[in-house]
Amino acid sequence: QRRPPKGDLDTIVAKALKKRPEERYVSVAAMADDLRRYLDHQPIGARPDTLAYRTARFVRRNRLSVALAALVLLALLAGLAGTVWQAREARRQRDLALAHLVRAQSMNEFTSFLLGEAIPSSKPLSMRELLKRAEELVNQRFAGDQALSVDLLVNIGEIYNDHSDDEEATPPIK
Repeated sequence: QRRPPKGDLDTIVAKALKKRPEERYVSVAAMADDLRRYLDHQPIGARPDTLAYRTARFVRRNRLSVALAALVLLALLAGLAGTVWQAREARRQRDLALAHLVRAQSMNEFTSFLLGEAIPSSKPLSMRELLKRAEELVNQRFAGDQALSVDLLVNIGEIYNDHSDDEEATPPIK
């Protein structure tokens, strides 16, 4: 049993040698046309016309152009992926900056409130009394925002520490 034709040249020879005359080339010119098309890497008439076959012939004829187009496409996809990644990173950085801004504004508002409205103006307060009042206000006003509450309490602890009030700077762990 003979093997089926593999390439275009095998297909042309196999068609020329078919037993039934109606399956062969109708003329020498038709066979010569297929041979010319084979040499020019064009699709031949002896092979079924499929998209994959026509594409393979096109790529064979235009190797450099197809390779360059593939490189351009790859570069565009890499650029797009990089742009998407950078956009995500920029959004993440923006959100982080906004969170820091909100925290700083809250801390400033708290300090202004503490120094302006939360302290009775009728009697002067010592630093220790002021910081004790600040602790109470933090625990009341920022109980829902644990991160901000911790930041404010750390700041209060640092002020206690700066004023050598070590007992209040580090309260006992409960």
